[in-house]
Amino acid sequence: VSGRLMDKSSNVRKAAIQLLTALLQGNPFAAKLGTEDLQENLLEEQLKLKKLEDAAEKNKEAANMETDVNPAENEGGENVISTENPEIVKQKLLIQYLTDCVKFSKIIQESLPVVVQLLGSKHTTDILEAIDFFVSAFEFGLVNAMLGVRKMLALIWSTEGNVRDAVVSAYKKLYVKIEASNQRSG
Repeated sequence: VSGRLMDKSSNVRKAAIQLLTALLQGNPFAAKLGTEDLQENLLEEQLKLKKLEDAAEKNKEAANMETDVNPAENEGGENVISTENPEIVKQKLLIQYLTDCVKFSKIIQESLPVVVQLLGSKHTTDILEAIDFFVSAFEFGLVNAMLGVRKMLALIWSTEGNVRDAVVSAYKKLYVKIEASNQRSG
């Protein structure tokens, strides 16, 4: 997708930005996609997995020593060594989830500089889609999204009325909280 952001056709660029925005808004990973935070969480969970595996290995060794001491008590020996611990399985799944989350966040982060360039495009569709993308990126806590949000501010003096309106609505959405339940009781 990031390669299509630099395509010569404005329709292709528009579709690429729309896809990135849709992927960002519908991502199954996290509400906040700060890469550094996700990497820290991943490292913490990997340490927990290592501790769980070490504890399971010690328990397995202790169970093996018991079977060696009293082989008559365990006739089959099958129940002593069980399959993988369910906690370890859950931890591995969590680590896989966090790994995928970090990869997704990095892909989105890599596309941000190109979308920032599209804010200066001659084509209005590129600018409007880039504004929508940066609103979503900012809401998801992407670190470099602030570059695009700041560059959008200069677009308030655009000669295109729809670009100005899009910038105003974007800033309202990002910084002005309008409460829906603000009804007058009178």
